[in-house]
Amino acid sequence: MKSRDEQILALRPIIETIDASLDTKEKESFQNQTLRPILKQQNALFLTLFVNHIQTFKILFAQMNEEQKNQCIANTLAQNQPFKNTMIGIVVGWFTEEESNIYCQNRTAFNKRIVQMLIQRLQDQRSVI
Repeated sequence: MKSRDEQILALRPIIETIDASLDTKEKESFQNQTLRPILKQQNALFLTLFVNHIQTFKILFAQMNEEQKNQCIANTLAQNQPFKNTMIGIVVGWFTEEESNIYCQNRTAFNKRIVQMLIQRLQDQRSVI
């Protein structure tokens, strides 16, 4: 039987545009090799949770213009701590043991990266929300 780490890595999508041979800083490498694939893998779940959130709080997202939608997404992830923590937890739950150790050493910086990447991902897909 495969270990948990092997199973997790086997499920991750490969992002062709990431050049693993580039000499990047540790945080940027972690972002590209770990965070981006997990965010891509969990995209449908993030969309579902965000739609559920705007419905629960009766936010009239469909009636907003594009700039208001972008601001709503950013504000939700910046100001709603429980929602933000849920989204971060979804990402962290897909870390291998080694990735968890790296994350714990730089938790604040990686949380900021996760939130910023998630905001951008949701904003890029606002037409399907």
